[in-house]
Amino acid sequence: MTQMISRGRVRSARVRGGRVLAEVEMADGETRTRVELLLPMGMTAVPEAGADVLVLQVGGPDHLVALQGDTAGLRAEGLVPGDIVQRDKRGQMVVMNGEGVTISGALKVTIVSAGDVEVTAPKVIVTGDMDVSGTLTLTGPGVNLNTHVHGGVDPGGSNTAGPS
Repeated sequence: MTQMISRGRVRSARVRGGRVLAEVEMADGETRTRVELLLPMGMTAVPEAGADVLVLQVGGPDHLVALQGDTAGLRAEGLVPGDIVQRDKRGQMVVMNGEGVTISGALKVTIVSAGDVEVTAPKVIVTGDMDVSGTLTLTGPGVNLNTHVHGGVDPGGSNTAGPS
C-alpha cells in the first residue's frame, strides 16, 4: 500500500484485546493483517468477510486503521434524509424514522435494567402472549386494577357490577 488512503475488503475479523482486528485485502491486491476497525463511539461490530472498508495509513505503513465496515446486502432501502437503520445478517433491524422507532425481525428482545423500566404511551398494544414474573400493577383510568372491588356480588354464579 503506497497511498495513505485506500479501499479494502475484509477477509476475516476478530476481537482481540477489546479491539476489532481485520485481515484486509487492499485495492492493489496486497493483504494486510491486524488492521484495526474504528467505528462511531459506543458501537461495536465484527464485519463478515467481504465487507468493504476505507483504510487509512496513520504515521507510517505499519499502522493501518479501517473506517466503518459496509456490506451492501445489509443496507436498508427506502430511507429518506434523517432516517437511521441498524441491521444484521439475520434480518434483525432497528429503524428510526419519521414514523417512530421500529424493531423488526428480532429473534428475541431482552431488556436488562439496573433500575425501573417505564413505558409512557397513550396506548400500549400487546399481540400474543405475555408472561410476567414478579408483581404486575395495572392502573386504568383512576382505578388500580390490582386492588379494585366490585359491588353487588352474591357468591355463586352471579355477575358483578362495574369496578368502584
